[in-house]
Amino acid sequence: MHRFSLNFEDKKLEDQFQNEKLQKIRKPVYYATFIFFVLNGMKAILEFIRGTRFQSEINVGFITVQAIMAIMVLKNQQYIKQALVVTNIMSGFLQMNFNEEATAKQEFYSFGNSYALFQAIGYFISDFRDGVIQALSHLTTKIIITSIHSYKVDPLCTSLAITSTIFIVLTIYVSDFNYRKQFLSNISDNVWDKQLPFLIKKPYIKFTHKNTYFNITSCNQIQKFAGYKTDYCYGCNAREFLSETKINNVSLLNKLLSDSVLFNTDIEAHLKCSRFNIRVCMYGFEKMNRIVILEKVMTKEKVKQFSYEFRKDLVQTLKQGSTKFQFLLFYNWGIQSCLLINNMQIKQVSLLDIISKLNKTYRRYLSPLRIITSKKSKLQIRTYSNLIKIYFFQIYHLLILTQPRSQDKIDAFVKENEEYIEFHLQLKAMREFCVLYSKNIFTQQIERVILWERLKNDLRIQFSKQISFK
Repeated sequence: MHRFSLNFEDKKLEDQFQNEKLQKIRKPVYYATFIFFVLNGMKAILEFIRGTRFQSEINVGFITVQAIMAIMVLKNQQYIKQALVVTNIMSGFLQMNFNEEATAKQEFYSFGNSYALFQAIGYFISDFRDGVIQALSHLTTKIIITSIHSYKVDPLCTSLAITSTIFIVLTIYVSDFNYRKQFLSNISDNVWDKQLPFLIKKPYIKFTHKNTYFNITSCNQIQKFAGYKTDYCYGCNAREFLSETKINNVSLLNKLLSDSVLFNTDIEAHLKCSRFNIRVCMYGFEKMNRIVILEKVMTKEKVKQFSYEFRKDLVQTLKQGSTKFQFLLFYNWGIQSCLLINNMQIKQVSLLDIISKLNKTYRRYLSPLRIITSKKSKLQIRTYSNLIKIYFFQIYHLLILTQPRSQDKIDAFVKENEEYIEFHLQLKAMREFCVLYSKNIFTQQIERVILWERLKNDLRIQFSKQISFK
Protein backbone atom coordinates (compact mmCIF):
# COMPACT_ATOMS: atom_id res chain seq x y z
CA MET A 1 0.00 0.00 0.00
CA HIS A 2 1.45 3.40 -1.05
CA ARG A 3 2.12 5.66 1.91
CA PHE A 4 0.47 8.80 0.49
CA SER A 5 -2.03 7.73 -2.18
CA LEU A 6 -2.93 4.52 -0.25
CA ASN A 7 -3.22 2.64 -3.55
CA PHE A 8 -2.14 -0.99 -3.50
CA GLU A 9 1.13 -1.57 -5.30
CA ASP A 10 -0.25 -4.79 -6.77
CA LYS A 11 -2.45 -3.73 -9.70
CA LYS A 12 -4.62 -6.85 -9.54
CA LEU A 13 -5.26 -6.27 -5.85
CA GLU A 14 -6.11 -2.61 -6.50
CA ASP A 15 -8.52 -3.59 -9.29
CA GLN A 16 -10.17 -6.13 -7.00
CA PHE A 17 -10.54 -3.47 -4.29
CA GLN A 18 -12.03 -0.95 -6.71
CA ASN A 19 -14.50 -3.51 -8.03
CA GLU A 20 -15.61 -4.48 -4.51
CA LYS A 21 -16.10 -0.85 -3.52
CA LEU A 22 -17.99 -0.22 -6.76
CA GLN A 23 -20.45 -3.04 -6.12
CA LYS A 24 -20.92 -2.45 -2.39
CA ILE A 25 -21.21 1.32 -2.04
CA ARG A 26 -20.44 3.42 -5.12
CA LYS A 27 -23.10 2.02 -7.42
CA PRO A 28 -26.01 2.49 -4.93
CA VAL A 29 -24.84 6.05 -4.08
CA TYR A 30 -24.45 6.92 -7.77
CA TYR A 31 -28.04 5.94 -8.51
CA ALA A 32 -29.13 7.97 -5.48
CA THR A 33 -27.46 11.10 -6.94
CA PHE A 34 -30.17 11.24 -9.58
CA ILE A 35 -32.27 12.97 -6.94
CA PHE A 36 -30.11 16.02 -7.74
CA PHE A 37 -30.91 15.54 -11.42
CA VAL A 38 -34.64 15.56 -10.64
CA LEU A 39 -34.52 18.51 -8.21
CA ASN A 40 -32.40 20.66 -10.50
CA GLY A 41 -34.60 19.76 -13.44
CA MET A 42 -37.72 20.78 -11.52
CA LYS A 43 -36.13 24.10 -10.51
CA ALA A 44 -35.07 24.85 -14.10
CA ILE A 45 -38.60 24.05 -15.37
CA LEU A 46 -40.22 26.26 -12.71
CA GLU A 47 -37.88 29.13 -13.51
CA PHE A 48 -38.74 28.75 -17.20
CA ILE A 49 -42.52 28.62 -16.53
CA ARG A 50 -42.37 31.71 -14.29
CA GLY A 51 -40.45 33.55 -16.95
CA THR A 52 -37.61 34.33 -14.58
CA ARG A 53 -34.26 33.20 -15.78
CA PHE A 54 -32.66 33.69 -12.38
CA GLN A 55 -29.43 31.67 -12.38
CA SER A 56 -31.11 28.73 -14.15
CA GLU A 57 -27.85 28.21 -16.04
CA ILE A 58 -26.42 26.53 -12.93
CA ASN A 59 -29.27 24.01 -12.88
CA VAL A 60 -29.06 23.36 -16.61
CA GLY A 61 -25.28 22.94 -16.37
CA PHE A 62 -25.62 20.49 -13.50
CA ILE A 63 -28.21 18.46 -15.45
CA THR A 64 -26.05 18.47 -18.58
CA VAL A 65 -22.98 17.19 -16.71
CA GLN A 66 -25.01 14.42 -15.04
CA ALA A 67 -26.51 13.38 -18.38
CA ILE A 68 -23.03 13.12 -19.96
CA MET A 69 -21.81 11.08 -16.97
CA ALA A 70 -24.86 8.78 -17.23
CA ILE A 71 -24.07 8.05 -20.90
CA MET A 72 -20.48 7.20 -19.99
CA VAL A 73 -21.65 4.91 -17.15
CA LEU A 74 -24.04 3.10 -19.49
CA LYS A 75 -21.08 2.23 -21.71
CA ASN A 76 -18.83 1.21 -18.82
CA GLN A 77 -19.75 1.03 -15.13
CA GLN A 78 -16.13 1.67 -14.17
CA TYR A 79 -16.84 5.35 -14.90
CA ILE A 80 -19.10 5.51 -11.84
CA LYS A 81 -16.03 6.45 -9.79
CA GLN A 82 -15.30 9.49 -12.03
CA ALA A 83 -18.98 10.38 -12.29
CA LEU A 84 -19.30 10.61 -8.52
CA VAL A 85 -16.21 12.82 -8.26
CA VAL A 86 -17.41 15.23 -10.99
CA THR A 87 -20.96 15.33 -9.60
CA ASN A 88 -19.68 16.10 -6.10
CA ILE A 89 -17.38 18.87 -7.37
CA MET A 90 -20.26 20.36 -9.37
CA SER A 91 -22.43 20.41 -6.25
CA GLY A 92 -20.16 23.12 -4.87
CA PHE A 93 -21.50 25.59 -7.46
CA LEU A 94 -25.03 25.14 -6.12
CA GLN A 95 -24.01 27.71 -3.49
CA MET A 96 -24.84 30.31 -6.16
CA ASN A 97 -28.30 28.84 -6.76
CA PHE A 98 -30.19 31.07 -4.27
CA ASN A 99 -32.25 34.19 -4.45
CA GLU A 100 -30.96 36.24 -1.54
CA GLU A 101 -34.09 38.40 -1.49
CA ALA A 102 -36.59 35.49 -1.43
CA THR A 103 -34.64 33.06 0.79
CA ALA A 104 -34.70 33.31 4.58
CA LYS A 105 -31.45 33.18 6.55
CA GLN A 106 -32.43 29.90 8.27
CA GLU A 107 -33.08 28.36 4.86
CA PHE A 108 -29.54 29.30 3.81
CA TYR A 109 -28.24 27.45 6.88
CA SER A 110 -30.44 24.39 6.26
CA PHE A 111 -29.51 24.15 2.57
CA GLY A 112 -25.82 24.52 3.45
CA ASN A 113 -25.94 21.67 5.97
CA SER A 114 -27.77 19.37 3.53
CA TYR A 115 -25.23 20.02 0.77
CA ALA A 116 -22.36 19.48 3.21
CA LEU A 117 -23.75 16.07 4.20
CA PHE A 118 -24.05 14.95 0.58
CA GLN A 119 -20.55 16.20 -0.13
CA ALA A 120 -19.16 14.32 2.90
CA ILE A 121 -20.71 11.10 1.56
CA GLY A 122 -18.83 11.71 -1.69
CA TYR A 123 -15.56 12.12 0.22
CA PHE A 124 -15.84 8.84 2.10
CA ILE A 125 -16.91 6.62 -0.79
CA SER A 126 -14.01 7.93 -2.88
CA ASP A 127 -10.37 6.96 -2.70
CA PHE A 128 -8.15 9.21 -0.60
CA ARG A 129 -6.68 11.00 -3.61
CA ASP A 130 -10.11 11.71 -5.14
CA GLY A 131 -11.44 12.76 -1.74
CA VAL A 132 -8.64 15.33 -1.39
CA ILE A 133 -9.39 16.71 -4.88
CA GLN A 134 -13.07 17.13 -3.98
CA ALA A 135 -12.35 18.71 -0.60
CA LEU A 136 -9.87 21.24 -2.07
CA SER A 137 -12.28 22.02 -4.94
CA HIS A 138 -15.10 22.73 -2.50
CA LEU A 139 -12.77 24.85 -0.33
CA THR A 140 -11.70 26.94 -3.32
CA THR A 141 -15.28 27.27 -4.61
CA LYS A 142 -16.62 28.35 -1.21
CA ILE A 143 -13.94 31.01 -0.67
CA ILE A 144 -14.29 32.47 -4.19
CA ILE A 145 -18.11 32.50 -4.33
CA THR A 146 -18.42 33.85 -0.77
CA SER A 147 -15.86 36.58 -1.45
CA ILE A 148 -17.58 37.65 -4.72
CA HIS A 149 -21.05 37.81 -3.19
CA SER A 150 -19.96 39.48 0.06
CA TYR A 151 -17.44 41.82 -1.66
CA LYS A 152 -14.85 40.95 0.98
CA VAL A 153 -12.62 38.19 2.31
CA ASP A 154 -13.57 37.32 5.89
CA PRO A 155 -10.46 35.99 7.74
CA LEU A 156 -12.51 34.06 10.30
CA CYS A 157 -14.72 32.41 7.68
CA THR A 158 -11.74 31.57 5.48
CA SER A 159 -9.69 30.18 8.39
CA LEU A 160 -12.62 28.04 9.52
CA ALA A 161 -13.08 26.67 5.99
CA ILE A 162 -9.36 25.81 5.68
CA THR A 163 -9.22 24.20 9.14
CA SER A 164 -12.32 22.08 8.50
CA THR A 165 -10.88 20.98 5.15
CA ILE A 166 -7.63 19.90 6.81
CA PHE A 167 -9.58 17.84 9.36
CA ILE A 168 -11.78 16.28 6.69
CA VAL A 169 -8.68 15.34 4.64
CA LEU A 170 -7.12 13.64 7.67
CA THR A 171 -10.38 11.82 8.37
CA ILE A 172 -10.64 10.66 4.75
CA TYR A 173 -7.07 9.33 5.00
CA VAL A 174 -7.80 7.32 8.16
CA SER A 175 -11.13 6.07 6.77
CA ASP A 176 -9.66 4.91 3.45
CA PHE A 177 -6.66 3.36 5.21
CA ASN A 178 -8.89 1.35 7.57
CA TYR A 179 -11.21 0.33 4.73
CA ARG A 180 -8.27 -1.01 2.76
CA LYS A 181 -6.87 -2.81 5.82
CA GLN A 182 -10.25 -4.46 6.36
CA PHE A 183 -10.25 -5.46 2.70
CA LEU A 184 -6.81 -7.05 3.11
CA SER A 185 -8.03 -8.84 6.24
CA ASN A 186 -10.99 -10.30 4.33
CA ILE A 187 -8.69 -11.34 1.50
CA SER A 188 -6.37 -12.96 4.03
CA ASP A 189 -9.26 -14.88 5.61
CA ASN A 190 -10.43 -16.08 2.20
CA VAL A 191 -6.90 -17.22 1.31
CA TRP A 192 -6.59 -19.02 4.64
CA ASP A 193 -9.93 -20.74 4.10
CA LYS A 194 -8.71 -22.03 0.75
CA GLN A 195 -5.33 -23.09 2.13
CA LEU A 196 -6.54 -24.68 5.38
CA PRO A 197 -7.42 -28.07 3.81
CA PHE A 198 -3.83 -28.27 2.52
CA LEU A 199 -2.22 -27.02 5.73
CA ILE A 200 -4.45 -29.04 8.07
CA LYS A 201 -4.92 -32.35 6.30
CA LYS A 202 -6.91 -33.79 9.17
CA PRO A 203 -10.71 -33.47 9.43
CA TYR A 204 -11.76 -30.19 11.01
CA ILE A 205 -14.74 -27.91 11.66
CA LYS A 206 -14.21 -24.16 11.47
CA PHE A 207 -16.79 -21.88 13.11
CA THR A 208 -17.34 -18.54 14.80
CA HIS A 209 -19.29 -17.83 17.94
CA LYS A 210 -20.18 -14.95 20.20
CA ASN A 211 -22.21 -15.54 23.32
CA THR A 212 -24.94 -17.95 22.12
CA TYR A 213 -24.54 -17.09 18.42
CA PHE A 214 -22.92 -19.97 16.55
CA ASN A 215 -22.00 -20.15 12.84
CA ILE A 216 -20.24 -22.93 10.89
CA THR A 217 -17.99 -21.32 8.27
CA SER A 218 -16.24 -24.32 6.69
CA CYS A 219 -15.48 -28.02 7.15
CA ASN A 220 -12.93 -30.50 5.88
CA GLN A 221 -13.58 -34.26 5.54
CA ILE A 222 -16.76 -33.92 7.58
CA GLN A 223 -17.69 -37.51 6.69
CA LYS A 224 -14.90 -38.76 8.98
CA PHE A 225 -16.50 -37.29 12.10
CA ALA A 226 -18.53 -39.64 14.28
CA GLY A 227 -22.29 -39.49 13.75
CA TYR A 228 -22.00 -38.32 10.12
CA LYS A 229 -25.29 -38.60 8.19
CA THR A 230 -25.39 -38.64 4.40
CA ASP A 231 -28.75 -36.87 4.18
CA TYR A 232 -27.50 -33.91 6.28
CA CYS A 233 -25.64 -30.89 4.91
CA TYR A 234 -22.09 -30.28 6.15
CA GLY A 235 -23.29 -27.53 8.48
CA CYS A 236 -25.98 -29.75 10.05
CA ASN A 237 -23.49 -32.59 10.52
CA ALA A 238 -21.00 -30.20 12.13
CA ARG A 239 -23.60 -28.71 14.49
CA GLU A 240 -24.83 -32.15 15.53
CA PHE A 241 -21.28 -33.34 16.15
CA LEU A 242 -20.47 -30.34 18.35
CA SER A 243 -23.71 -30.59 20.32
CA GLU A 244 -23.73 -34.39 20.76
CA THR A 245 -20.03 -34.88 21.51
CA LYS A 246 -19.27 -35.13 25.23
CA ILE A 247 -16.16 -34.23 27.22
CA ASN A 248 -16.42 -35.58 30.77
CA ASN A 249 -20.21 -35.85 30.25
CA VAL A 250 -20.45 -32.17 29.28
CA SER A 251 -21.44 -31.14 25.75
CA LEU A 252 -18.53 -29.94 23.61
CA LEU A 253 -20.74 -27.10 22.35
CA ASN A 254 -21.42 -25.88 25.89
CA LYS A 255 -17.72 -25.93 26.67
CA LEU A 256 -16.95 -23.96 23.51
CA LEU A 257 -19.61 -21.33 24.18
CA SER A 258 -18.43 -20.92 27.77
CA ASP A 259 -14.74 -20.91 26.75
CA SER A 260 -14.01 -23.61 29.31
CA VAL A 261 -12.37 -25.95 26.80
CA LEU A 262 -8.57 -26.24 26.73
CA PHE A 263 -6.89 -24.89 23.60
CA ASN A 264 -4.08 -26.46 21.56
CA THR A 265 -4.06 -29.70 23.53
CA ASP A 266 -5.46 -33.14 22.75
CA ILE A 267 -8.81 -33.71 24.45
CA GLU A 268 -10.48 -37.08 24.86
CA ALA A 269 -14.11 -36.99 23.77
CA HIS A 270 -16.85 -39.44 22.80
CA LEU A 271 -20.08 -39.52 20.86
CA LYS A 272 -22.32 -42.51 21.65
CA CYS A 273 -19.98 -45.51 21.39
CA SER A 274 -17.32 -43.61 19.40
CA ARG A 275 -14.21 -42.35 21.17
CA PHE A 276 -11.61 -40.00 19.71
CA ASN A 277 -9.17 -37.18 20.43
CA ILE A 278 -9.87 -33.63 19.29
CA ARG A 279 -7.94 -30.37 19.46
CA VAL A 280 -9.49 -26.89 19.61
CA CYS A 281 -7.54 -23.91 18.26
CA MET A 282 -8.23 -20.19 17.91
CA TYR A 283 -8.18 -18.91 14.35
CA GLY A 284 -7.86 -15.56 12.59
CA PHE A 285 -7.89 -12.08 14.10
CA GLU A 286 -10.83 -12.45 16.46
CA LYS A 287 -11.01 -14.64 19.55
CA MET A 288 -14.44 -15.94 18.58
CA ASN A 289 -12.98 -17.91 15.64
CA ARG A 290 -12.39 -21.59 16.45
CA ILE A 291 -11.30 -24.80 14.71
CA VAL A 292 -12.09 -28.27 16.08
CA ILE A 293 -9.60 -30.75 14.62
CA LEU A 294 -10.14 -34.50 14.73
CA GLU A 295 -6.67 -35.53 15.86
CA LYS A 296 -6.88 -39.25 16.47
CA VAL A 297 -9.43 -42.05 16.33
CA MET A 298 -8.42 -45.19 18.15
CA THR A 299 -9.87 -47.98 16.06
CA LYS A 300 -9.82 -51.48 17.41
CA GLU A 301 -8.68 -53.19 14.24
CA LYS A 302 -5.59 -54.63 15.88
CA VAL A 303 -5.50 -57.75 18.00
CA LYS A 304 -6.28 -56.77 21.58
CA GLN A 305 -4.07 -58.11 24.36
CA PHE A 306 -6.42 -58.84 27.24
CA SER A 307 -5.28 -58.21 30.77
CA TYR A 308 -4.80 -60.85 33.45
CA GLU A 309 -7.93 -59.65 35.27
CA PHE A 310 -10.02 -60.08 32.16
CA ARG A 311 -8.72 -63.61 31.57
CA LYS A 312 -9.46 -64.49 35.18
CA ASP A 313 -13.04 -63.24 34.78
CA LEU A 314 -13.23 -65.15 31.50
CA VAL A 315 -12.34 -68.44 33.11
CA GLN A 316 -14.90 -67.81 35.88
CA THR A 317 -17.64 -67.13 33.33
CA LEU A 318 -16.78 -70.27 31.40
CA LYS A 319 -17.04 -72.35 34.56
CA GLN A 320 -20.42 -70.88 35.43
CA GLY A 321 -21.77 -71.62 31.98
CA SER A 322 -20.59 -75.20 31.95
CA THR A 323 -22.10 -76.24 35.28
CA LYS A 324 -25.69 -76.49 34.12
CA PHE A 325 -25.42 -77.06 30.37
CA GLN A 326 -22.56 -79.18 29.20
CA PHE A 327 -23.00 -78.22 25.55
CA LEU A 328 -22.21 -74.57 26.36
CA LEU A 329 -18.66 -75.54 27.21
CA PHE A 330 -17.91 -76.06 23.52
CA TYR A 331 -19.40 -72.74 22.52
CA ASN A 332 -17.61 -70.92 25.29
CA TRP A 333 -14.30 -72.37 24.22
CA GLY A 334 -15.14 -71.29 20.68
CA ILE A 335 -15.93 -67.83 22.00
CA GLN A 336 -12.63 -67.70 23.85
CA SER A 337 -10.80 -68.59 20.65
CA CYS A 338 -12.62 -65.84 18.76
CA LEU A 339 -11.77 -63.28 21.44
CA LEU A 340 -8.10 -64.14 21.48
CA ILE A 341 -7.43 -64.86 17.80
CA ASN A 342 -8.34 -62.46 14.97
CA ASN A 343 -11.29 -61.05 16.89
CA MET A 344 -11.31 -57.71 15.04
CA GLN A 345 -12.26 -58.86 11.56
CA ILE A 346 -14.73 -56.47 9.91
CA LYS A 347 -17.29 -58.03 7.56
CA GLN A 348 -20.80 -57.57 6.25
CA VAL A 349 -23.08 -59.86 8.25
CA SER A 350 -26.79 -60.63 8.28
CA LEU A 351 -28.31 -60.46 11.74
CA LEU A 352 -31.29 -62.42 10.51
CA ASP A 353 -29.06 -65.30 9.34
CA ILE A 354 -27.21 -65.37 12.68
CA ILE A 355 -30.49 -65.56 14.61
CA SER A 356 -31.86 -68.23 12.30
CA LYS A 357 -28.80 -70.45 12.85
CA LEU A 358 -28.87 -69.93 16.61
CA ASN A 359 -32.60 -70.75 16.75
CA LYS A 360 -31.85 -74.11 15.13
CA THR A 361 -28.81 -74.76 17.32
CA TYR A 362 -30.64 -74.03 20.59
CA ARG A 363 -34.10 -75.38 19.66
CA ARG A 364 -33.82 -78.16 22.28
CA TYR A 365 -33.20 -75.69 25.09
CA LEU A 366 -34.92 -72.44 24.12
CA SER A 367 -38.03 -71.26 22.34
CA PRO A 368 -37.08 -69.65 19.02
CA LEU A 369 -36.40 -65.94 18.99
CA ARG A 370 -39.06 -64.45 16.70
CA ILE A 371 -38.20 -61.30 14.73
CA ILE A 372 -41.07 -58.83 14.28
CA THR A 373 -40.37 -56.07 11.78
CA SER A 374 -42.40 -53.83 9.48
CA LYS A 375 -40.33 -54.58 6.37
CA LYS A 376 -38.63 -57.62 4.93
CA SER A 377 -34.89 -57.37 5.26
CA LYS A 378 -31.92 -59.56 6.15
CA LEU A 379 -30.78 -56.80 8.50
CA GLN A 380 -27.36 -56.40 6.90
CA ILE A 381 -24.70 -54.60 8.92
CA ARG A 382 -20.95 -54.03 8.52
CA THR A 383 -19.27 -54.65 11.84
CA TYR A 384 -16.85 -56.87 13.77
CA SER A 385 -18.24 -60.20 12.62
CA ASN A 386 -16.70 -62.42 15.30
CA LEU A 387 -17.64 -60.09 18.13
CA ILE A 388 -21.26 -59.84 17.09
CA LYS A 389 -21.52 -63.65 16.90
CA ILE A 390 -19.98 -63.94 20.36
CA TYR A 391 -22.45 -61.35 21.61
CA PHE A 392 -25.41 -63.35 20.26
CA PHE A 393 -23.99 -66.57 21.77
CA GLN A 394 -24.05 -64.92 25.16
CA ILE A 395 -27.54 -63.44 24.67
CA TYR A 396 -28.86 -66.93 23.91
CA HIS A 397 -26.92 -68.28 26.85
CA LEU A 398 -28.62 -65.76 29.16
CA LEU A 399 -32.03 -66.46 27.63
CA ILE A 400 -31.63 -70.18 28.38
CA LEU A 401 -30.72 -69.40 31.98
CA THR A 402 -33.59 -66.95 32.55
CA GLN A 403 -36.44 -67.95 30.23
CA PRO A 404 -38.11 -71.34 30.85
CA ARG A 405 -38.84 -73.23 27.66
CA SER A 406 -42.47 -73.04 26.69
CA GLN A 407 -44.69 -73.07 23.63
CA ASP A 408 -44.49 -69.27 23.44
CA LYS A 409 -41.78 -67.80 21.30
CA ILE A 410 -39.52 -64.96 22.47
CA ASP A 411 -40.36 -61.82 20.52
CA ALA A 412 -37.91 -59.18 19.37
CA PHE A 413 -39.35 -56.04 17.78
CA VAL A 414 -36.86 -54.75 15.20
CA LYS A 415 -36.55 -51.11 14.13
CA GLU A 416 -33.94 -50.04 11.61
CA ASN A 417 -32.66 -46.48 11.11
CA GLU A 418 -29.53 -44.85 9.75
CA GLU A 419 -27.36 -45.18 12.86
CA TYR A 420 -28.33 -48.59 14.24
CA ILE A 421 -30.61 -51.64 14.10
CA GLU A 422 -32.62 -51.99 17.30
CA PHE A 423 -33.81 -55.30 18.82
CA HIS A 424 -36.37 -54.74 21.56
CA LEU A 425 -36.60 -58.00 23.52
CA GLN A 426 -39.92 -58.91 25.16
CA LEU A 427 -39.10 -61.07 28.18
CA LYS A 428 -40.97 -62.19 31.25
CA ALA A 429 -37.88 -62.29 33.49
CA MET A 430 -36.40 -58.93 32.49
CA ARG A 431 -34.78 -58.14 35.83
CA GLU A 432 -33.04 -61.49 36.12
CA PHE A 433 -31.80 -61.20 32.54
CA CYS A 434 -30.40 -57.70 33.20
CA VAL A 435 -28.60 -58.84 36.33
CA LEU A 436 -26.89 -61.75 34.56
CA TYR A 437 -26.15 -59.53 31.55
CA SER A 438 -24.36 -56.98 33.71
CA LYS A 439 -22.19 -59.73 35.22
CA ASN A 440 -21.29 -61.36 31.90
CA ILE A 441 -17.71 -60.50 31.01
CA PHE A 442 -18.29 -61.09 27.26
CA THR A 443 -21.24 -58.75 26.88
CA GLN A 444 -19.62 -56.03 28.95
CA GLN A 445 -16.45 -56.10 26.88
CA ILE A 446 -18.14 -56.38 23.49
CA GLU A 447 -21.14 -54.07 23.74
CA ARG A 448 -19.07 -50.90 23.77
CA VAL A 449 -17.65 -51.90 20.39
CA ILE A 450 -20.70 -53.15 18.46
CA LEU A 451 -23.59 -51.29 20.12
CA TRP A 452 -24.71 -47.71 19.51
CA GLU A 453 -25.52 -47.33 23.21
CA ARG A 454 -25.03 -49.67 26.15
CA LEU A 455 -27.95 -51.94 26.94
CA LYS A 456 -30.36 -50.57 29.54
CA ASN A 457 -33.17 -52.10 31.55
CA ASP A 458 -35.66 -51.62 28.71
CA LEU A 459 -33.75 -54.34 26.77
CA ARG A 460 -33.33 -52.31 23.58
CA ILE A 461 -30.23 -53.71 21.89
CA GLN A 462 -28.96 -51.18 19.30
CA PHE A 463 -26.41 -52.67 16.88
CA SER A 464 -24.37 -49.77 15.49
CA LYS A 465 -24.07 -49.44 11.72
CA GLN A 466 -20.88 -47.45 12.15
CA ILE A 467 -17.51 -48.98 12.87
CA SER A 468 -17.11 -48.11 16.52
CA PHE A 469 -14.04 -46.49 18.01
CA LYS A 470 -12.37 -47.35 21.26
